[in-house]
Amino acid sequence: MVEQQYWRLDTPSQTLVFSSVHVFSSLPQAEQMPAVVYWGERLAATTDESLQQLVQGLNHSVLPGTLDQPIRASICPEYGRAYAGAAGILATEKGKPLLTQFVLEQVAVADDSLVFTAIDALYQLRYQATFSVQGDVICCESSLANLSDKSYQIDWFSAPAMLLSDRAESFLEFAGRWTQEFGLQSVPFQRGVHSRRSHRGRTGHDHFPAVIVPEPSASWQAGNVQAVHYAHSAVHKMQVEQLTDGQRILQAGIDESAILSSGEKIDSGQLHFTFSNKGLNGISQQYQAYLRQHILPPVSHKIPRPVHYNCWEAVYFDHDIDKLKSLANKAAAIGVERFVLDDGWFGQRDDDTTSLGDWTVHPQKYPQGLQPLISHINSLGMEFGLWFEPEMVNEDSELARRHPEWLIKPDNRQQYMGRQQQVLDLTQPAVVEYLFESVDNILSAHPIRYVKWDMNRDITLGVDREGYPLLRQQTAALLGLIQRLTEAHPEVMFESCASGGGRIDYDFLQYMPRVWLSDSNDAHERCLMQSTAALFLSPEVIGSHIGPKLCHTSHRQLSMEFRAIVSMMAHMGLEMDLAELTEQEQTVATHYVQLYKQHRAWLHQSTQYQLTDFGLTISDSSQNSQSIIQYVNTGNLPSETSAAFMVIACQLAVNKDESTAAVRLQGLIPEQCYRLRVVNYDLSSNAAFREFQHPLMTDQGLVLEGDVLMKVGLRLPVLHPDSALVLLGERL
Repeated sequence: MVEQQYWRLDTPSQTLVFSSVHVFSSLPQAEQMPAVVYWGERLAATTDESLQQLVQGLNHSVLPGTLDQPIRASICPEYGRAYAGAAGILATEKGKPLLTQFVLEQVAVADDSLVFTAIDALYQLRYQATFSVQGDVICCESSLANLSDKSYQIDWFSAPAMLLSDRAESFLEFAGRWTQEFGLQSVPFQRGVHSRRSHRGRTGHDHFPAVIVPEPSASWQAGNVQAVHYAHSAVHKMQVEQLTDGQRILQAGIDESAILSSGEKIDSGQLHFTFSNKGLNGISQQYQAYLRQHILPPVSHKIPRPVHYNCWEAVYFDHDIDKLKSLANKAAAIGVERFVLDDGWFGQRDDDTTSLGDWTVHPQKYPQGLQPLISHINSLGMEFGLWFEPEMVNEDSELARRHPEWLIKPDNRQQYMGRQQQVLDLTQPAVVEYLFESVDNILSAHPIRYVKWDMNRDITLGVDREGYPLLRQQTAALLGLIQRLTEAHPEVMFESCASGGGRIDYDFLQYMPRVWLSDSNDAHERCLMQSTAALFLSPEVIGSHIGPKLCHTSHRQLSMEFRAIVSMMAHMGLEMDLAELTEQEQTVATHYVQLYKQHRAWLHQSTQYQLTDFGLTISDSSQNSQSIIQYVNTGNLPSETSAAFMVIACQLAVNKDESTAAVRLQGLIPEQCYRLRVVNYDLSSNAAFREFQHPLMTDQGLVLEGDVLMKVGLRLPVLHPDSALVLLGERL
């Protein structure tokens, strides 16, 4: 029997077990890199002997025609260890491949962390993998340090490799596009490598970097599910490989060549992973709690998220101060608390061909500066927010004329345009200093409480002035810049926008606690996106605006009520020309803004349940025409509301049946009585029924115990597509 070492790490819901075996070596301690041998539901307390037996019980066979010992996928699979799959490190020295054979040097064990340190004596490389428990999520990352006097080229470096379920038939990933972000697609497990990569300088609209592995029969409500998020925007690769021995290995890392000089160290980027035996709702709840407690910055928790008004779809580049003041008046009357001035306020910016990079106030549009507009907005009781796109530059700008060398534009190569703009090279310290001073000057001179930080194009031909890849360093410099600005202006909340949801990950969320999920304000599309984004993002993080009646990106026409309810599901706002509102539309918008304000304090700390399997390919639910989300007040009830939960049911397609199945609620106290009522029960404009005699549709509502609501449920009315109801539950 080969001697093995073993370790375990636990969260409330999951257990991770590692093992390492002795290898052929003349060294006195010759344990090879550990491998993950189990990742799943939390195991009961085990003795060292039983854990050893568990590990040995998972040993692999050695078949004829194979090597004389099993070759396992360690946390850093190595070609130098005869690993036949995708390696965790691809490196060369003067064109010669490095055949690393790392040997464990030290294992630091604590209650909530494991740190594995290994050495390759030949190349004098030190590898370190850190696993740390944070709530019900485990965060891990790798580093590689060069202790030699040589330089190595690192072409690929992965975070620790994770073992995926061998019971799952497929895995889920995100495959969207602009205005349809966070669409799920199912990929069957099969031998070989399935790879997704981004060299865009951002995550991209098509691939939020995450993988979800549901075992058979898993749904939103039940079943075993693994989930992994890789928190790196600029240049990454995620790959899932099924080996000939049946193992499924996930790797994620920075997919860009780098020179690792003597004394330097590179990092892999972080994986954030969790397991749930309560379906995708469990995954969602664990990630949302982790985000709130461990990722979001302090400014996120200071105040209830204020209702936004963004003027972009009302004025575009045509800034007229009288019209803007008029819009502010109308916004305040509806109950808006933050007015955001979007693109067009700076330089000579009258369209998208000019002035990016010139962060001074437009002298013709604002001859007295921004302060008169800000003062008017503040006098109405609203905060002021401002749009920036600091990473970008127009070639028709004072900045580009003064500093053409600051652009990412390789010599003798045609650089491609995006939205008539180019990208600044943030690996040059002078560029970062200019941007810090430019944004800092505006924020210091005005009472600004919110910044919408945009990025409207991919980075192409991403090399520096010497011709070396720069996306890794570009992202590090950008995060450093944003950190400096947030520390200099702790009262300002920053939002991450990249033509909508083109850059969303936990790295940026530690500085930017709001994301613009999509440039689509189409409530139908938004409902789908918000439901799946909730797997990794809590509702207060997701900006969601009531758009115009005729959506600018889809030309779909939707009722004000439906648009308002979908916006209320996240961080509520409005983005339209308010002058176009009818009196009735303004009344409806005002009503739902007030409803949002009444309940947002607990909604934005609630536990969220998706009650149907809408949008999932792993289930053929009979209710797949509806998305029904329940928000449970799990904290202390605020004094201004007795709400215990809220259910928002969105009808997104024609119902297959004449009636709906009973919806079973979740997360309630079994013996507690609740009064339930549909707060928008006047559904004459969107009801698909002639009559629905139900106490839910009255002021007095219906009283039931939590046990009944969770085991029996409620039958909701059938609605026409693109309409919604709001069910409120109050504790008696």
